[in-house]
Amino acid sequence: MTIRLYMIWGPTTTGKTALSVALARMVGVPVLSLDRVQCCHEIAVGSGRPSPEELEGTAREYLCHRRVADGVVSAAEANRLLKAKVLDYSRHLPALILEGGSVSLFNEMTADDSWAHIAEWVLQRVPLPAQDVFMKRARGRARAMLDAPAGERSMLDELVDLWRDPRTHAVLEDIDGYRQLIGYARAAGIPVVELSNAAPEIFDDWVELIAREYWEHACWQEQRFASPPTCWRHVAHAW
Repeated sequence: MTIRLYMIWGPTTTGKTALSVALARMVGVPVLSLDRVQCCHEIAVGSGRPSPEELEGTAREYLCHRRVADGVVSAAEANRLLKAKVLDYSRHLPALILEGGSVSLFNEMTADDSWAHIAEWVLQRVPLPAQDVFMKRARGRARAMLDAPAGERSMLDELVDLWRDPRTHAVLEDIDGYRQLIGYARAAGIPVVELSNAAPEIFDDWVELIAREYWEHACWQEQRFASPPTCWRHVAHAW
């Protein structure tokens, strides 16, 4: 039996994860994350991995588990891993949900003819909202990542801990959010590992820097997602 793949994709910070959770609750199948950076478990907060509370009891799986020092998985490898997982699940599940915003992975998939023979597709492209709507959401997301509840890790904790290993530097400098914190430290002439000692009012500056970077990245993504191939078997479905 051909597996049905519910695909939710679009720019960062547009509510894709919440949509995937709602759909998973309705359909009763796992979500596979298409976010390559989320494969790095050491940056769960800064990469936007949802918390157990946000998952509301639904199942979410990542393409692999990598250390930041080993680098982010390539789009080609992510596509291979995704196909392997889909084929494995197709032996005992009728459907899966795919959710994410990786332009490189999505475009790798659209260029891979084998996907046309693996599944039937239910597609939901999440659009980029108006800038004011986006920025309100992005500021809230950035603040939640930086200002974690007592006893929980923050994005800043992740950065400070990882920065002690020089192998992580180039990787973190290439990831939204972390790049802004690193740039702030350099501009201020302070070591990255001392960012955790910053005054609380500095957080407002960081929130704005990160939110603006998310907006710029989202605009870039909006222009670069390929269109789903016509050879994919599309299925109409009421969400």
